[in-house]
Amino acid sequence: MAASFHLEEDILDCLLDWYPRQILQRDRHGLRPMDYLLWNTASATTVSLIKMILRKTIVSTIASWRGGDKRQEELNARLDSILKVDDPVGDRIQHVHDFLEYAGYYVRLQPTFVLELTMWKWRMT
Repeated sequence: MAASFHLEEDILDCLLDWYPRQILQRDRHGLRPMDYLLWNTASATTVSLIKMILRKTIVSTIASWRGGDKRQEELNARLDSILKVDDPVGDRIQHVHDFLEYAGYYVRLQPTFVLELTMWKWRMT
């Protein structure tokens, strides 16, 4: 799907709804679907699909956490600002890597937030 000549947003959207974890699995060549998209040169559709995958898998997950609305806005703004249609493939890969690193900050921050909240509630009782 990600390596096909005619990339379809609707099909990928349905696949992400039905099989969200499949996007993380490697194929027999050791590559994930995102790897194929990052190397695909059909820029306009490719960038749109990359953004859709990142929004459905990472941004929506972080947004579901307590206090995630502000984080969702920040991640969406960052995603829109870093991925451009006319980016060369090498830059696109670096931008996605930077976005994932930035999202990883929130993943590391969330347990700290939960721990602080628990300690605060424990101290109040």
